[in-house]
Amino acid sequence: MSGAVALTATASPVSGPGTVVVLGVTSAISRALAAEFARRGHDLIVASRDIEETNAIASDLEVRHNDKVVAKTFEAEAFDTHAPFVDECIRDAGGAVDGVVLGFGFMDEQSVAQAKFDVARRTVDV
Repeated sequence: MSGAVALTATASPVSGPGTVVVLGVTSAISRALAAEFARRGHDLIVASRDIEETNAIASDLEVRHNDKVVAKTFEAEAFDTHAPFVDECIRDAGGAVDGVVLGFGFMDEQSVAQAKFDVARRTVDV
């Protein structure tokens, strides 16, 4: 399938050094998870739509944990950019990504989603 991204799930968490991608790193929980992976010696690729804040987070993680941290822009709703983004991450990780944290989403009030299809669709898509 052209342009498809194949993902492999594993039952065990990443335990050894390797590269972890953290999407939505500007959220508090994703930032905390990034810090924990860095503390355990993992290199990181951190991404969000706010590149300035992502760069600041990456710099902070590098200083605190002495790990390689690459900052990238990622827009969840720009679906046509996902496959190239994955390819870039694999290249930046030296050929393999060992784990991914997905820390973003969208959710409006249920009554709004029930009344407006575009809001319901965005909830599912993001």
